[in-house]
Amino acid sequence: MMYSHEKDKISYSLIILLMVFSQNTMLFSPLAEGNAGKIRTLVYLMVLAGLLIKTVIRKWVSKSLLLSFVLFAGTVILSMIIHVDNGAEYWLIVMLISFFIIMNYDISDFSRKYSLLMRMLCILFLLGYFLLSMKPDLVLSPTWLRLEQNGIVFEHSSMLYYYQMGIVPIRAYGIYREPGVYQMYVILAMLICLYSKKKFMADFLVYSLAVLTTHSTTGYICLLLIYTVLVLKMLALKDKRAVVILTGIIAIGAVAAPRLINSILNKFTATGISAHSWMSRFASFATNIYLWLKNPLFGIGMNGILENFSDVTQNVFGLNAGGVAITDDTNSILIFFAAYGLIPGLIFCIGIWKGIRKIEKSILCDLMVMGIFICLFAGEQVNNTCYPYILIFSGLGAKGLSATKKMPYKRMFRNRIGKEHDR
Repeated sequence: MMYSHEKDKISYSLIILLMVFSQNTMLFSPLAEGNAGKIRTLVYLMVLAGLLIKTVIRKWVSKSLLLSFVLFAGTVILSMIIHVDNGAEYWLIVMLISFFIIMNYDISDFSRKYSLLMRMLCILFLLGYFLLSMKPDLVLSPTWLRLEQNGIVFEHSSMLYYYQMGIVPIRAYGIYREPGVYQMYVILAMLICLYSKKKFMADFLVYSLAVLTTHSTTGYICLLLIYTVLVLKMLALKDKRAVVILTGIIAIGAVAAPRLINSILNKFTATGISAHSWMSRFASFATNIYLWLKNPLFGIGMNGILENFSDVTQNVFGLNAGGVAITDDTNSILIFFAAYGLIPGLIFCIGIWKGIRKIEKSILCDLMVMGIFICLFAGEQVNNTCYPYILIFSGLGAKGLSATKKMPYKRMFRNRIGKEHDR
């Protein structure tokens, strides 16, 4: 029992480290000043070293996962060599961490722990959001981080990040660098909850409110898709609650649809700096495809994207937000194609699809969940976080983690030279 408790503490500690010391948090994002980047990289290297030691102690590897990782990471490294590119070292560290997590942890248990931690954070951030909504000048704690970008002021208190710009309402940021990133992590926890818990409606209420407080259009769309998947699963099981939930969705949709449609239209009709959101999304689609087609097999390297993205967006597609260059490349899927070519891009997509197929066998639900991930990964940069790679590597395993053929790593290499030995 004590051993199991210690394992749980290690798992929770690992998840917290990956959540906090991430490029997607405000403290360790590219916006952060000082030594934040060095600290983040150091922590991830320490995590990687710990996972590597754990793997060596256990003395086994999964052949299918190892081959998948070598193919995926190997093609990225090959492209880096061809382009003399040093833009993906951090990505490779994150890939390695994800690979070793799959090798050493029960992914179902690991996911449930993440969902539990995310629920606790959402409750905390909801409390802060509602307190600030009722009293915007309320000081929850002394402001100890203040950043400004494009006229938007970010202030951090102990409860949440928020910004105030004109008539824009307070938007929940959680610990993340923007609301769109926060909702992505919440949606991921919501999907895990849907497929891992029998009683999840209380959790769904917390997650749904958390997504609504981000005022994220992508979050709203993903929320609708998740509830649609929920209703389809309930109807398949002939669960009477499906009718009640479906009625609730229709009622809420009828009230929220005009506001949502208006929000979307406002984004696409905005001008000047306010048009930055939809322009960056469009550029992340069109510009990445344009850059990928310059070298479909090996891409142009991450440095090539960084050097050309803004110029191509402005000179080829004529996009700039009130004279401000579009520099936000948010489409994680197309970034892989543009930076490293056809094979890594296909592995990224196929791994996600196969990961989904191992969770859900209904093709209609699978397509909807795939649609959720496409919305999330096309709207935010996630290549620098572990969660997509964990899904990819779990999907690329031959029969799933629990049934994947495992072989002691010493045996793998000894077999190559024909040595007989016992396991």
